[in-house]
Amino acid sequence: MTKEQVATQGTLQPSKTPNVYIANNLRSGHPDFDDYRFLITPVSGLCRVQAWKSNISTSAYGDGLLSEFEAIQSAITLKYGAGKKFDYLQHKSIWNEPRDFMMGLKAEERTLAVMWANPSASDGLEAISLKALAASPNTGMILLTYEFKNFEACAQEQKAKRSANL
Repeated sequence: MTKEQVATQGTLQPSKTPNVYIANNLRSGHPDFDDYRFLITPVSGLCRVQAWKSNISTSAYGDGLLSEFEAIQSAITLKYGAGKKFDYLQHKSIWNEPRDFMMGLKAEERTLAVMWANPSASDGLEAISLKALAASPNTGMILLTYEFKNFEACAQEQKAKRSANL
């Protein structure tokens, strides 16, 4: 899809990153997500969509965030099958108690994510990822990313543009 085709779904604003556009809502978007980011290059077109669900109230144990994460994971699993889950804490992290769940995420010493590789040839998808993040000890976010088969071409296009003036 071109930038113009994507723009028919909502108002796109350019970000500070070249070829990345922001929309707060989409006509066909999911009501739980409040921020969308699109990587759309001039030659390759749309190659990545990121949807953010922010301001999720939770406890230090991450109960609210985990509940939202699992609901989205279940919905994606119904459509694309089971993904590979990554739920781990870095070795020797001090945030190793259940009550430290959110602090572990905030310190980037804990990972909670699910990845789907090659989920659907008919949709042109290369990968889907779902990731839990912490904004504070009591507020979380969820990032859902769709990368399409042309993502590598987009990445090369971005790299060439960045290097053009060296």
